[in-house]
Amino acid sequence: MAFAGKTRTTVGLVWRASVDDVGVAGYRLYRNGMRVATVRALRFTYTGLRCATRYTFALEAVDGAGNASNRAEATGSITTAACARVSAPQPKPKPKAPAVPKRPAPPAGAANVWIDPDGGSCTRRAAPGGYVNARACRSLQAAYIAARPGDTINITDGTYGSQGLAAGSKKLLFRASGPGRPSFGQIISAASNIVVRGILIQDRDNFNGPCGDPDNAVLYPCGANQTFENVIVDGLNAGDDHGIRGVGDGFVLRSSVVRNIRDQKGFESGADDMVIEYNLWHRISVTNSSVHNECMYVNGGNRSVYRGNRFIGCPTMALFFTNWNGGPAYDDVLIENNVFGHTLDDNGSWHPSCALLVGWGFNDQNTVKGWIVRYNTFETSPCTTSTPAGGDTASGRWYGNLGGIDCAPEWVYRYNVGETCGGTGEVKVANAVNSRSNPNIAPFYLDAPRGNFRLRAGAAPINRGDRTLFPRRDADRRLRPAKGAPDAGAYERF
Repeated sequence: MAFAGKTRTTVGLVWRASVDDVGVAGYRLYRNGMRVATVRALRFTYTGLRCATRYTFALEAVDGAGNASNRAEATGSITTAACARVSAPQPKPKPKAPAVPKRPAPPAGAANVWIDPDGGSCTRRAAPGGYVNARACRSLQAAYIAARPGDTINITDGTYGSQGLAAGSKKLLFRASGPGRPSFGQIISAASNIVVRGILIQDRDNFNGPCGDPDNAVLYPCGANQTFENVIVDGLNAGDDHGIRGVGDGFVLRSSVVRNIRDQKGFESGADDMVIEYNLWHRISVTNSSVHNECMYVNGGNRSVYRGNRFIGCPTMALFFTNWNGGPAYDDVLIENNVFGHTLDDNGSWHPSCALLVGWGFNDQNTVKGWIVRYNTFETSPCTTSTPAGGDTASGRWYGNLGGIDCAPEWVYRYNVGETCGGTGEVKVANAVNSRSNPNIAPFYLDAPRGNFRLRAGAAPINRGDRTLFPRRDADRRLRPAKGAPDAGAYERF
Protein backbone atom coordinates (compact mmCIF):
# COMPACT_ATOMS: atom_id res chain seq x y z
CA MET A 1 0.00 0.00 0.00
CA ALA A 2 1.18 3.53 -0.74
CA PHE A 3 -0.20 7.05 -0.65
CA ALA A 4 -0.74 8.61 -4.08
CA GLY A 5 -1.06 12.34 -3.55
CA LYS A 6 -3.09 14.57 -1.29
CA THR A 7 -4.92 17.88 -1.33
CA ARG A 8 -6.63 19.83 1.41
CA THR A 9 -9.68 17.53 1.22
CA THR A 10 -8.51 14.32 -0.47
CA VAL A 11 -5.96 11.52 -0.05
CA GLY A 12 -5.18 8.95 -2.72
CA LEU A 13 -4.30 5.34 -1.95
CA VAL A 14 -2.85 2.68 -4.29
CA TRP A 15 -1.84 -0.94 -3.68
CA ARG A 16 -0.64 -4.09 -5.37
CA ALA A 17 -3.12 -6.90 -5.99
CA SER A 18 -3.52 -9.45 -3.21
CA VAL A 19 -3.14 -13.18 -3.92
CA ASP A 20 -5.40 -15.81 -2.36
CA ASP A 21 -6.13 -19.51 -2.92
CA VAL A 22 -9.89 -18.94 -2.80
CA GLY A 23 -9.86 -15.78 -4.92
CA VAL A 24 -9.86 -12.12 -3.92
CA ALA A 25 -13.39 -10.71 -3.79
CA GLY A 26 -12.47 -7.08 -3.09
CA TYR A 27 -10.72 -4.59 -0.83
CA ARG A 28 -12.15 -2.83 2.22
CA LEU A 29 -11.07 0.76 2.88
CA TYR A 30 -10.93 2.28 6.39
CA ARG A 31 -10.50 5.82 7.74
CA ASN A 32 -9.67 6.23 11.42
CA GLY A 33 -10.89 2.67 12.03
CA MET A 34 -14.24 3.14 10.26
CA ARG A 35 -14.92 1.23 7.07
CA VAL A 36 -15.97 3.59 4.30
CA ALA A 37 -15.98 1.53 1.10
CA THR A 38 -15.41 -1.84 -0.53
CA VAL A 39 -13.90 -1.82 -4.03
CA ARG A 40 -12.43 -4.23 -6.56
CA ALA A 41 -9.97 -1.71 -8.10
CA LEU A 42 -6.37 -1.20 -6.92
CA ARG A 43 -6.73 2.48 -6.03
CA PHE A 44 -9.10 4.69 -4.06
CA THR A 45 -9.43 8.39 -3.26
CA TYR A 46 -10.76 9.47 0.13
CA THR A 47 -12.78 12.69 -0.22
CA GLY A 48 -14.49 15.16 2.11
CA LEU A 49 -11.48 15.44 4.44
CA ARG A 50 -10.41 18.43 6.54
CA CYS A 51 -7.33 20.39 5.63
CA ALA A 52 -4.19 20.15 7.80
CA THR A 53 -5.64 17.14 9.60
CA ARG A 54 -3.87 13.87 10.27
CA TYR A 55 -5.79 10.71 9.30
CA THR A 56 -5.04 7.03 9.58
CA PHE A 57 -6.01 4.96 6.55
CA ALA A 58 -6.09 1.18 6.27
CA LEU A 59 -6.78 -1.51 3.72
CA GLU A 60 -7.67 -5.20 3.87
CA ALA A 61 -8.29 -7.78 1.18
CA VAL A 62 -11.23 -10.18 1.52
CA ASP A 63 -11.68 -13.47 -0.34
CA GLY A 64 -14.74 -15.34 -1.53
CA ALA A 65 -14.86 -17.39 1.68
CA GLY A 66 -15.03 -14.27 3.88
CA ASN A 67 -11.43 -14.38 5.12
CA ALA A 68 -9.73 -10.98 5.50
CA SER A 69 -6.07 -10.02 5.38
CA ASN A 70 -4.27 -8.47 8.35
CA ARG A 71 -5.30 -4.81 8.27
CA ALA A 72 -2.33 -3.82 10.44
CA GLU A 73 0.01 -4.71 7.60
CA ALA A 74 -1.60 -2.11 5.32
CA THR A 75 -2.11 0.87 7.63
CA GLY A 76 -0.57 4.32 7.47
CA SER A 77 -1.11 7.94 8.55
CA ILE A 78 -0.83 11.16 6.58
CA THR A 79 -1.75 14.83 7.06
CA THR A 80 -3.83 16.59 4.45
CA ALA A 81 -2.50 19.74 2.77
CA ALA A 82 -2.39 23.01 4.74
CA CYS A 83 -5.47 25.13 4.87
CA ALA A 84 -5.70 28.17 2.56
CA ARG A 85 -4.40 31.47 3.94
CA VAL A 86 -6.93 34.21 4.57
CA SER A 87 -5.99 37.90 4.52
CA ALA A 88 -8.81 39.09 6.72
CA PRO A 89 -10.67 37.66 9.66
CA GLN A 90 -13.45 35.43 8.57
CA PRO A 91 -16.79 35.02 10.28
CA LYS A 92 -16.84 32.10 12.66
CA PRO A 93 -18.59 29.21 10.97
CA LYS A 94 -21.63 27.72 12.56
CA PRO A 95 -20.89 24.49 14.41
CA LYS A 96 -21.50 21.43 12.28
CA ALA A 97 -22.67 18.07 13.41
CA PRO A 98 -19.91 15.45 13.43
CA ALA A 99 -19.45 13.90 10.03
CA VAL A 100 -21.11 10.51 9.73
CA PRO A 101 -19.13 8.11 7.54
CA LYS A 102 -21.11 7.16 4.48
CA ARG A 103 -22.05 3.50 4.29
CA PRO A 104 -21.28 1.96 0.93
CA ALA A 105 -24.57 1.35 -0.80
CA PRO A 106 -25.36 -2.33 -1.30
CA PRO A 107 -25.51 -3.58 -4.85
CA ALA A 108 -28.71 -3.37 -6.78
CA GLY A 109 -31.31 -5.67 -5.29
CA ALA A 110 -34.78 -5.69 -3.84
CA ALA A 111 -36.31 -7.03 -0.64
CA ASN A 112 -39.34 -6.51 1.54
CA VAL A 113 -37.13 -5.93 4.58
CA TRP A 114 -33.46 -4.88 4.89
CA ILE A 115 -31.00 -5.40 7.74
CA ASP A 116 -27.87 -3.33 8.43
CA PRO A 117 -25.65 -2.91 11.52
CA ASP A 118 -27.03 0.57 12.30
CA GLY A 119 -30.72 -0.12 11.99
CA GLY A 120 -33.50 2.36 11.41
CA SER A 121 -37.27 2.28 11.57
CA CYS A 122 -37.37 -1.42 10.57
CA THR A 123 -40.13 -0.86 8.05
CA ARG A 124 -41.49 -3.51 5.70
CA ARG A 125 -42.38 -2.83 2.08
CA ALA A 126 -45.32 -4.62 0.52
CA ALA A 127 -43.44 -4.78 -2.79
CA PRO A 128 -39.71 -5.59 -2.69
CA GLY A 129 -37.57 -2.46 -2.97
CA GLY A 130 -34.01 -1.19 -2.77
CA TYR A 131 -31.96 -0.41 0.30
CA VAL A 132 -32.86 2.66 2.37
CA ASN A 133 -30.71 3.09 5.48
CA ALA A 134 -33.43 4.82 7.51
CA ARG A 135 -35.87 1.94 6.97
CA ALA A 136 -33.49 -0.94 7.77
CA CYS A 137 -33.73 -3.28 10.76
CA ARG A 138 -30.82 -3.95 13.11
CA SER A 139 -31.27 -7.68 13.84
CA LEU A 140 -32.62 -10.91 12.41
CA GLN A 141 -35.36 -10.98 15.05
CA ALA A 142 -36.51 -7.42 14.33
CA ALA A 143 -36.66 -8.21 10.61
CA TYR A 144 -38.53 -11.45 11.31
CA ILE A 145 -41.17 -9.55 13.29
CA ALA A 146 -41.57 -6.92 10.57
CA ALA A 147 -41.78 -9.43 7.71
CA ARG A 148 -44.76 -11.36 6.45
CA PRO A 149 -44.79 -14.96 5.19
CA GLY A 150 -43.11 -15.26 1.79
CA ASP A 151 -40.98 -12.11 2.22
CA THR A 152 -37.32 -11.71 1.27
CA ILE A 153 -35.01 -10.11 3.85
CA ASN A 154 -31.70 -8.72 2.56
CA ILE A 155 -28.67 -8.41 4.86
CA THR A 156 -26.08 -5.74 4.06
CA ASP A 157 -22.34 -6.20 4.54
CA GLY A 158 -21.03 -5.53 8.02
CA THR A 159 -20.31 -7.05 11.41
CA TYR A 160 -23.22 -8.12 13.60
CA GLY A 161 -23.38 -9.58 17.10
CA SER A 162 -24.80 -12.94 18.11
CA GLN A 163 -28.44 -13.33 17.17
CA GLY A 164 -31.49 -15.27 18.31
CA LEU A 165 -34.72 -16.04 16.46
CA ALA A 166 -37.74 -16.91 18.56
CA ALA A 167 -40.17 -19.67 17.61
CA GLY A 168 -42.41 -18.90 14.64
CA SER A 169 -43.58 -20.48 11.40
CA LYS A 170 -43.25 -17.73 8.75
CA LYS A 171 -41.65 -18.85 5.49
CA LEU A 172 -38.89 -16.28 5.01
CA LEU A 173 -35.66 -15.93 3.04
CA PHE A 174 -32.72 -14.18 4.76
CA ARG A 175 -29.91 -13.52 2.27
CA ALA A 176 -26.68 -11.55 2.02
CA SER A 177 -27.12 -8.64 -0.36
CA GLY A 178 -23.43 -8.57 -1.40
CA PRO A 179 -20.81 -7.91 -2.45
CA GLY A 180 -19.21 -9.38 0.69
CA ARG A 181 -20.36 -11.78 3.39
CA PRO A 182 -22.11 -10.33 6.48
CA SER A 183 -20.42 -11.58 9.66
CA PHE A 184 -22.49 -12.72 12.64
CA GLY A 185 -21.68 -14.09 16.05
CA GLN A 186 -23.49 -17.24 17.18
CA ILE A 187 -26.95 -17.83 15.73
CA ILE A 188 -29.58 -19.67 17.77
CA SER A 189 -32.86 -20.08 15.92
CA ALA A 190 -36.14 -21.65 17.03
CA ALA A 191 -37.93 -20.26 13.97
CA SER A 192 -39.27 -22.80 11.47
CA ASN A 193 -39.44 -22.68 7.67
CA ILE A 194 -36.64 -20.14 7.15
CA VAL A 195 -33.84 -20.10 4.56
CA VAL A 196 -30.54 -18.32 5.34
CA ARG A 197 -27.97 -17.68 2.58
CA GLY A 198 -24.52 -16.23 2.19
CA ILE A 199 -23.51 -15.26 5.74
CA LEU A 200 -20.53 -15.95 8.01
CA ILE A 201 -21.28 -17.28 11.52
CA GLN A 202 -18.43 -17.01 14.03
CA ASP A 203 -17.85 -18.20 17.59
CA ARG A 204 -17.10 -14.75 18.99
CA ASP A 205 -18.85 -15.01 22.38
CA ASN A 206 -21.16 -17.13 24.50
CA PHE A 207 -24.80 -16.46 23.77
CA ASN A 208 -28.01 -17.99 25.12
CA GLY A 209 -31.04 -17.95 22.87
CA PRO A 210 -34.50 -19.45 22.49
CA CYS A 211 -33.40 -23.12 22.16
CA GLY A 212 -32.67 -25.55 24.98
CA ASP A 213 -28.99 -25.83 26.00
CA PRO A 214 -27.85 -23.58 23.13
CA ASP A 215 -24.70 -22.04 24.54
CA ASN A 216 -22.15 -24.47 23.14
CA ALA A 217 -22.63 -24.25 19.39
CA VAL A 218 -21.80 -21.66 16.74
CA LEU A 219 -25.06 -22.50 14.95
CA TYR A 220 -27.99 -23.95 16.92
CA PRO A 221 -31.07 -24.24 14.62
CA CYS A 222 -33.61 -26.07 16.80
CA GLY A 223 -36.69 -25.01 14.80
CA ALA A 224 -38.08 -27.29 12.10
CA ASN A 225 -37.31 -27.02 8.37
CA GLN A 226 -34.45 -24.54 8.55
CA THR A 227 -32.14 -24.32 5.53
CA PHE A 228 -28.66 -22.80 5.59
CA GLU A 229 -27.04 -22.40 2.15
CA ASN A 230 -23.62 -21.03 1.22
CA VAL A 231 -22.82 -20.16 4.84
CA ILE A 232 -19.54 -20.46 6.73
CA VAL A 233 -19.62 -21.82 10.29
CA ASP A 234 -16.32 -20.79 11.87
CA GLY A 235 -15.36 -21.84 15.41
CA LEU A 236 -12.32 -19.52 15.32
CA ASN A 237 -10.43 -22.36 17.09
CA ALA A 238 -11.93 -21.16 20.36
CA GLY A 239 -12.10 -24.71 21.68
CA ASP A 240 -15.36 -24.37 23.63
CA ASP A 241 -18.20 -24.80 21.12
CA HIS A 242 -19.39 -27.34 18.59
CA GLY A 243 -19.92 -26.11 15.05
CA ILE A 244 -23.57 -27.13 14.64
CA ARG A 245 -25.78 -28.68 17.30
CA GLY A 246 -29.43 -29.13 18.25
CA VAL A 247 -30.91 -29.21 14.74
CA GLY A 248 -34.65 -29.61 14.22
CA ASP A 249 -36.44 -31.96 11.83
CA GLY A 250 -35.97 -31.10 8.16
CA PHE A 251 -32.66 -29.31 8.72
CA VAL A 252 -30.72 -28.61 5.49
CA LEU A 253 -27.05 -27.60 5.23
CA ARG A 254 -26.01 -27.07 1.62
CA SER A 255 -22.93 -25.75 -0.20
CA SER A 256 -21.40 -24.51 3.04
CA VAL A 257 -18.16 -24.70 5.03
CA VAL A 258 -17.61 -25.82 8.63
CA ARG A 259 -14.11 -24.97 9.86
CA ASN A 260 -11.79 -24.00 12.73
CA ILE A 261 -13.48 -26.19 15.36
CA ARG A 262 -10.98 -27.27 18.03
CA ASP A 263 -11.56 -30.06 20.57
CA GLN A 264 -15.28 -30.09 19.79
CA LYS A 265 -17.42 -31.67 17.09
CA GLY A 266 -18.16 -30.02 13.77
CA PHE A 267 -21.70 -31.37 14.05
CA GLU A 268 -23.43 -33.14 16.94
CA SER A 269 -27.10 -33.82 16.45
CA GLY A 270 -29.68 -35.90 14.65
CA ALA A 271 -33.19 -35.26 13.33
CA ASP A 272 -35.57 -36.73 10.80
CA ASP A 273 -35.44 -35.69 7.14
CA MET A 274 -32.07 -33.92 7.29
CA VAL A 275 -30.20 -33.10 4.07
CA ILE A 276 -26.45 -32.50 4.44
CA GLU A 277 -25.01 -31.96 0.98
CA TYR A 278 -22.07 -30.46 -0.92
CA ASN A 279 -20.37 -29.08 2.18
CA LEU A 280 -16.66 -28.84 3.06
CA TRP A 281 -15.66 -30.01 6.53
CA HIS A 282 -12.05 -29.06 7.28
CA ARG A 283 -9.69 -27.48 9.82
CA ILE A 284 -11.55 -29.37 12.54
CA SER A 285 -8.94 -30.60 15.00
CA VAL A 286 -8.28 -32.37 18.27
CA THR A 287 -5.35 -31.29 20.46
CA ASN A 288 -6.14 -33.27 23.61
CA SER A 289 -5.78 -37.06 23.55
CA SER A 290 -8.66 -37.42 26.03
CA VAL A 291 -11.11 -35.67 23.68
CA HIS A 292 -13.17 -37.70 21.20
CA ASN A 293 -14.51 -35.55 18.42
CA GLU A 294 -15.53 -35.87 14.78
CA CYS A 295 -16.43 -33.68 11.85
CA MET A 296 -19.95 -35.10 12.13
CA TYR A 297 -21.43 -37.09 15.02
CA VAL A 298 -24.96 -38.18 14.06
CA ASN A 299 -27.20 -39.71 16.72
CA GLY A 300 -30.52 -40.03 14.92
CA GLY A 301 -32.54 -39.16 11.86
CA ASN A 302 -34.86 -41.24 9.69
CA ARG A 303 -34.92 -40.51 5.94
CA SER A 304 -31.75 -38.40 6.04
CA VAL A 305 -29.38 -37.70 3.14
CA TYR A 306 -25.60 -37.11 3.22
CA ARG A 307 -24.49 -36.20 -0.30
CA GLY A 308 -21.42 -34.70 -1.99
CA ASN A 309 -19.60 -33.68 1.19
CA ARG A 310 -15.81 -33.46 1.44
CA PHE A 311 -14.29 -34.49 4.76
CA ILE A 312 -10.65 -33.38 4.81
CA GLY A 313 -8.36 -34.07 7.78
CA CYS A 314 -11.12 -34.70 10.33
CA PRO A 315 -10.21 -35.66 13.92
CA THR A 316 -10.79 -39.27 15.01
CA MET A 317 -13.59 -39.88 12.48
CA ALA A 318 -15.26 -37.90 9.72
CA LEU A 319 -18.85 -39.18 9.85
CA PHE A 320 -19.94 -41.27 12.85
CA PHE A 321 -23.45 -42.76 13.02
CA THR A 322 -24.72 -44.08 16.34
CA ASN A 323 -27.64 -43.90 18.72
CA TRP A 324 -25.42 -44.28 21.73
CA ASN A 325 -27.52 -41.74 23.62
CA GLY A 326 -30.50 -44.08 23.43
CA GLY A 327 -33.70 -43.94 21.43
CA PRO A 328 -34.91 -46.14 18.57
CA ALA A 329 -32.83 -47.15 15.59
CA TYR A 330 -33.13 -44.84 12.61
CA ASP A 331 -33.81 -46.08 9.08
CA ASP A 332 -33.65 -45.09 5.39
CA VAL A 333 -30.35 -43.22 5.40
CA LEU A 334 -28.66 -42.34 2.07
CA ILE A 335 -24.88 -41.71 1.97
CA GLU A 336 -23.66 -40.92 -1.57
CA ASN A 337 -20.96 -39.05 -3.52
CA ASN A 338 -18.98 -38.16 -0.40
CA VAL A 339 -15.18 -38.00 -0.15
CA PHE A 340 -13.72 -39.39 3.07
CA GLY A 341 -10.09 -38.37 3.45
CA HIS A 342 -7.92 -39.83 6.20
CA THR A 343 -8.40 -38.62 9.78
CA LEU A 344 -5.88 -37.11 12.21
CA ASP A 345 -5.01 -37.64 15.87
CA ASP A 346 -4.15 -35.07 18.54
CA ASN A 347 -0.59 -34.80 17.22
CA GLY A 348 -1.78 -34.04 13.70
CA SER A 349 -0.64 -37.47 12.52
CA TRP A 350 -2.57 -39.96 10.42
CA HIS A 351 -5.20 -41.56 12.65
CA PRO A 352 -5.65 -45.34 12.43
CA SER A 353 -9.41 -45.12 12.94
CA CYS A 354 -12.13 -45.12 10.28
CA ALA A 355 -13.35 -42.05 8.41
CA LEU A 356 -16.92 -43.42 8.22
CA LEU A 357 -18.26 -45.44 11.14
CA VAL A 358 -21.73 -46.96 11.25
CA GLY A 359 -21.82 -47.77 14.96
CA TRP A 360 -23.80 -50.23 17.01
CA GLY A 361 -25.57 -47.78 19.30
CA PHE A 362 -26.95 -48.05 22.80
CA ASN A 363 -27.63 -51.65 23.90
CA ASP A 364 -26.76 -52.83 20.36
CA GLN A 365 -30.13 -51.60 19.14
CA ASN A 366 -29.07 -49.77 15.99
CA THR A 367 -29.87 -51.26 12.56
CA VAL A 368 -29.20 -50.38 8.93
CA LYS A 369 -32.65 -51.08 7.54
CA GLY A 370 -33.12 -49.12 4.33
CA TRP A 371 -29.58 -47.71 4.45
CA ILE A 372 -27.77 -47.10 1.14
CA VAL A 373 -24.05 -46.32 0.92
CA ARG A 374 -23.13 -45.71 -2.73
CA TYR A 375 -20.55 -44.00 -4.93
CA ASN A 376 -18.40 -42.67 -2.10
CA THR A 377 -14.61 -42.40 -2.12
CA PHE A 378 -12.82 -43.84 0.93
CA GLU A 379 -9.14 -43.01 1.36
CA THR A 380 -9.10 -45.34 4.39
CA SER A 381 -11.43 -48.22 5.15
CA PRO A 382 -14.79 -47.44 6.77
CA CYS A 383 -16.06 -49.40 9.76
CA THR A 384 -19.44 -51.12 9.94
CA THR A 385 -19.85 -52.67 13.37
CA SER A 386 -22.24 -55.54 13.97
CA THR A 387 -25.87 -54.77 14.66
CA PRO A 388 -28.43 -57.06 16.36
CA ALA A 389 -27.91 -60.60 15.08
CA GLY A 390 -30.39 -61.45 12.34
CA GLY A 391 -32.34 -58.24 12.83
CA ASP A 392 -31.15 -56.55 9.65
CA THR A 393 -29.07 -59.11 7.78
CA ALA A 394 -28.66 -58.06 4.12
CA SER A 395 -30.99 -55.08 4.64
CA GLY A 396 -28.47 -52.35 3.70
CA ARG A 397 -26.97 -51.80 0.22
CA TRP A 398 -23.32 -50.89 -0.36
CA TYR A 399 -22.44 -50.37 -4.02
CA GLY A 400 -20.38 -48.33 -6.47
CA ASN A 401 -17.92 -47.22 -3.78
CA LEU A 402 -14.19 -46.72 -4.26
CA GLY A 403 -11.32 -47.54 -1.90
CA GLY A 404 -11.57 -49.20 1.50
CA ILE A 405 -14.36 -51.47 2.69
CA ASP A 406 -15.35 -53.36 5.86
CA CYS A 407 -17.41 -56.46 5.09
CA ALA A 408 -20.37 -57.24 7.38
CA PRO A 409 -23.49 -59.43 6.96
CA GLU A 410 -25.84 -56.47 7.28
CA TRP A 411 -24.92 -55.24 3.80
CA VAL A 412 -25.31 -56.44 0.21
CA TYR A 413 -22.18 -55.47 -1.77
CA ARG A 414 -22.12 -54.74 -5.53
CA TYR A 415 -19.78 -53.02 -8.02
CA ASN A 416 -17.30 -51.70 -5.46
CA VAL A 417 -13.69 -51.08 -6.58
CA GLY A 418 -10.59 -51.40 -4.39
CA GLU A 419 -11.11 -53.57 -1.35
CA THR A 420 -14.08 -55.88 -2.00
CA CYS A 421 -16.43 -58.31 -0.27
CA GLY A 422 -16.98 -60.74 -3.17
CA GLY A 423 -20.18 -59.14 -4.43
CA THR A 424 -21.50 -58.88 -7.97
CA GLY A 425 -19.34 -56.78 -10.31
CA GLU A 426 -16.73 -55.88 -7.69
CA VAL A 427 -13.14 -55.17 -8.79
CA LYS A 428 -10.39 -55.92 -6.31
CA VAL A 429 -7.27 -53.76 -6.69
CA ALA A 430 -4.04 -54.42 -4.77
CA ASN A 431 -2.91 -51.61 -2.44
CA ALA A 432 -6.31 -50.00 -2.82
CA VAL A 433 -6.05 -48.06 0.43
CA ASN A 434 -3.60 -45.29 1.24
CA SER A 435 -1.58 -45.64 4.43
CA ARG A 436 0.20 -43.35 6.88
CA SER A 437 3.61 -44.21 5.42
CA ASN A 438 2.41 -44.19 1.80
CA PRO A 439 -0.23 -41.47 1.52
CA ASN A 440 -0.56 -41.73 -2.26
CA ILE A 441 -0.27 -45.47 -2.80
CA ALA A 442 -3.85 -46.04 -4.00
CA PRO A 443 -3.66 -46.06 -7.82
CA PHE A 444 -6.87 -44.10 -8.39
CA TYR A 445 -6.55 -40.47 -7.39
CA LEU A 446 -4.97 -37.43 -9.02
CA ASP A 447 -3.36 -36.14 -5.81
CA ALA A 448 -4.60 -37.63 -2.55
CA PRO A 449 -2.10 -35.82 -0.27
CA ARG A 450 -3.49 -32.50 -1.51
CA GLY A 451 -7.10 -33.65 -1.15
CA ASN A 452 -7.77 -34.15 -4.87
CA PHE A 453 -9.57 -37.49 -5.13
CA ARG A 454 -10.73 -37.10 -8.72
CA LEU A 455 -9.79 -40.02 -10.94
CA ARG A 456 -6.61 -40.48 -12.91
CA ALA A 457 -6.88 -41.36 -16.59
CA GLY A 458 -7.19 -45.11 -17.03
CA ALA A 459 -7.89 -45.78 -13.35
CA ALA A 460 -9.64 -49.04 -12.45
CA PRO A 461 -12.89 -47.38 -11.22
CA ILE A 462 -13.74 -45.90 -14.64
CA ASN A 463 -16.91 -47.47 -16.07
CA ARG A 464 -17.02 -49.98 -13.18
CA GLY A 465 -20.14 -48.77 -11.43
CA ASP A 466 -23.59 -50.34 -11.57
CA ARG A 467 -25.24 -49.49 -14.90
CA THR A 468 -28.72 -49.72 -13.37
CA LEU A 469 -28.26 -48.00 -9.99
CA PHE A 470 -26.34 -44.74 -9.59
CA PRO A 471 -26.83 -41.09 -8.56
CA ARG A 472 -27.59 -38.91 -11.55
CA ARG A 473 -24.87 -36.44 -10.56
CA ASP A 474 -21.39 -36.85 -9.06
CA ALA A 475 -19.69 -34.92 -6.25
CA ASP A 476 -18.98 -32.05 -8.70
CA ARG A 477 -22.70 -32.09 -9.61
CA ARG A 478 -21.95 -33.23 -13.14
CA LEU A 479 -24.29 -35.67 -14.86
CA ARG A 480 -23.41 -39.36 -14.68
CA PRO A 481 -22.36 -41.40 -16.56
CA ALA A 482 -19.80 -39.65 -18.75
CA LYS A 483 -19.99 -42.61 -21.11
CA GLY A 484 -21.00 -46.23 -20.80
CA ALA A 485 -21.30 -47.31 -17.19
CA PRO A 486 -20.83 -44.83 -14.34
CA ASP A 487 -17.44 -44.62 -12.59
CA ALA A 488 -17.15 -46.01 -9.08
CA GLY A 489 -16.54 -43.47 -6.34
CA ALA A 490 -17.61 -39.88 -5.77
CA TYR A 491 -16.28 -38.44 -9.03
CA GLU A 492 -17.04 -39.20 -12.67
CA ARG A 493 -14.08 -38.75 -15.01
CA PHE A 494 -14.94 -36.68 -18.09
